[in-house]
Amino acid sequence: MRLTCLLLAFTMLIGCATPVANSGISDLTNLGVQQFEDEFDVFRVPSSGAIADATFITLSKGSPSAMSEQLAQVLASAEAEEVKIVIGGPNSSKTRVVIDGALTLLEGQKLTHLQLMFVGADDDAEAVGPAVSSAGGRFYSASQQQ
Repeated sequence: MRLTCLLLAFTMLIGCATPVANSGISDLTNLGVQQFEDEFDVFRVPSSGAIADATFITLSKGSPSAMSEQLAQVLASAEAEEVKIVIGGPNSSKTRVVIDGALTLLEGQKLTHLQLMFVGADDDAEAVGPAVSSAGGRFYSASQQQ
């Protein structure tokens, strides 16, 4: 009986933390076409499940992740050339943490040629927008579909 209750509680916890939207590559690409029309990059932050994503988010607060480093390499060229990018994934908070990490790695650089579209929850967009703007870029947001 105790094991059954524990399993039920664990299942409910996972169900509550599971992201509701699945911003796949095609969804991100379609939003990019609507926003930018011409050439742009798509950076999808995959989900590894609720528990793994929560662990990723916690560990990324100490230092930027490898995924943030990859994104930073793409964004760094916005100092000298036009960079249009759509960034999203099934876990909006994880996506926000990856972007925050990339911008932390690029601190002090002026990304004046950056146009970044964040696809995610509104509260995460409210956190990402000012960070992109303070780096010199233009920020666009699209809410995830439920």
